Amino acid sequence: MIVLAEGKTDDDYIRKSLKLLFPDVCHMFKFFDYRSDAQPERNSSALTKFCNAIVSLNLQEKFIFLFDNDAAGKEGLRKTPTHLPANMKAITLPDLPFAANCPTISPDGPSHSDIDGRAVAIEFLLGDDALARSDGSCCPVEWTGREGGAYQGKLEGDGKQNAQRIFEKAIEESLFNGEPSPGYDWEKMIQLLTHIINTAASLKEDGAIP
Repeated sequence: MIVLAEGKTDDDYIRKSLKLLFPDVCHMFKFFDYRSDAQPERNSSALTKFCNAIVSLNLQEKFIFLFDNDAAGKEGLRKTPTHLPANMKAITLPDLPFAANCPTISPDGPSHSDIDGRAVAIEFLLGDDALARSDGSCCPVEWTGREGGAYQGKLEGDGKQNAQRIFEKAIEESLFNGEPSPGYDWEKMIQLLTHIINTAASLKEDGAIP
């Protein structure tokens, strides 16, 4: 099962989380393995191109193309083939309950908005601990423009880097200890991994277009 996501960070976090949280099935999944300094472009547009190219090759391996659940990811998903072979599926990161009323920063000031389909990248699946600011509040989303007719957003300021730093520490400590840290919020990552595993289970062996 080959999972192609939008970025190298996505690959790394999903691979390590599968090993920690779903050790019985982690061996079934493969990710990008760079073997040279000539690393390809990684974003939603590039993932769409990968998907279209792989479909044209009529490969028999099973593929999951994993887009971010933001405006750019939705636009990339829209440009994938309408009917994929039975051994391939294109999906986005799952919708999140808290994302329906997330703190955001708009031109009119602070507010709350539904960010599913507009701003959800891998950082939003790293848990409440990773998204919390020093005062305990959730790092807000700032709108950066429009993509495919919808607003596109990202974590404010250095929120992305902070989320990654906190999660990387938690995942490395957990892997070292051989079990998930009990005080860390793994719920959203479990939701993502379950989404991927269920998608994998729905794929067929042959590459025929249904």
